[in-house]
Amino acid sequence: MKKIRLNMMMSVLIIMSLAACNSFASDQISLDKEFEKYRAEVIEPLNDRVIKTAEKGGRYTTMLEETEEAFHYINEELIP
Repeated sequence: MKKIRLNMMMSVLIIMSLAACNSFASDQISLDKEFEKYRAEVIEPLNDRVIKTAEKGGRYTTMLEETEEAFHYINEELIP
């Protein structure tokens, strides 16, 4: 019984290692290409949004110090 179980475990281990080392997986995307795609589609737009949000935060922070100019900016530029 133990010998059969050991043989089964070894055969599963061999099958798994062969599947992991499959050299016929050339149609799959490589890790470098996948990361470049992820960076172009996710990280860079996220960085752009963060920069825009930081700029807006800085603009509104200065508005609090200059209330009259802020009032004119909101009424004349943002609302229309």
